[in-house]
Amino acid sequence: MPAPLVTFQNSSEVKIQWNQQSFHHGGPIKRYEVRVLSENTNEEFIINDVNGNASHSLLRLNHLKKNLAPDCDAKNVTYYYDFSIRSVTTNGSDEFYSSWSPVEAVQGYCPGNDHVLAMFIFLDKNLDI
Repeated sequence: MPAPLVTFQNSSEVKIQWNQQSFHHGGPIKRYEVRVLSENTNEEFIINDVNGNASHSLLRLNHLKKNLAPDCDAKNVTYYYDFSIRSVTTNGSDEFYSSWSPVEAVQGYCPGNDHVLAMFIFLDKNLDI
């Protein structure tokens, strides 16, 4: 299974997407679990109640823990987060956990920090290059 696709919607809300067909279906998927690791604080959080029919989840970082989202006022500080997902299947009485997906590491988003760097090279026709 591939790593989930992770997109910051704003500085505190993250959309996590996955392909349902990439998970082992040894039984009906009861739910998904999403694992979030803040690389800055080394804190791990597991969201264990994502609907088994879902192909994405919206997550608010500050709902996991106050001040977990990037501090957009802090200059020269970069926030990174690791996301992975796994499925939980059931045979009616027992639950079975898939392996965690590979990690998708993403940089936290702050409005105004999404500059585009462009380099322009002007060549003089008379230069011997």
